[in-house]
Amino acid sequence: MNRFLRLAWALMVLILVGSLLWTIDDLPNRIPTHFNGAGAPNGWSSKSTFFWTWLLTIAVANIWVVVFPWLSRWLTSEKNRKYLSMPNKDHWLSDPELRAYAMRVLETTFLVTIILSDVILMMAFRSIYGYSTTHVPHPIHWSLFVFLGAAVVFALVYPLMALRKTAGPASSQTGGASGG
Repeated sequence: MNRFLRLAWALMVLILVGSLLWTIDDLPNRIPTHFNGAGAPNGWSSKSTFFWTWLLTIAVANIWVVVFPWLSRWLTSEKNRKYLSMPNKDHWLSDPELRAYAMRVLETTFLVTIILSDVILMMAFRSIYGYSTTHVPHPIHWSLFVFLGAAVVFALVYPLMALRKTAGPASSQTGGASGG
């Protein structure tokens, strides 16, 4: 699954950067960069500032995909485990097979959350480009909130559910091994 997610992530980054490079010449010298709730702009930037800020935003939003493998090794090392917060941490890190599963869960969480964040960036870019080229306000679309909500819910719920799937020490202590 993570191979598919990495491919989807790489495709999303290519779409984001490609959209920026493909359309930058079509944009006016003064670009709206902030909008009110009705979709009307109330903040502006130069084309150059917009380009570099947008490129930096894409980089910062996606750097975690590159950093995660190093960070997961660092967090799961014996001396740094105190910095890692996860359910049944001792259970999941005690066995190399369980640790590998837990890291796959966390990597999947990162990838899906970042992909959803990239979709939100793409929607924001679409609004900026649309207004810049047509001067017609583009109200905040309901789907932006759907993707934002999905990113937050997924990032919070998926790792907890996946890491509680296999009964660890906590479920047997509370007497609540619910099966499944």
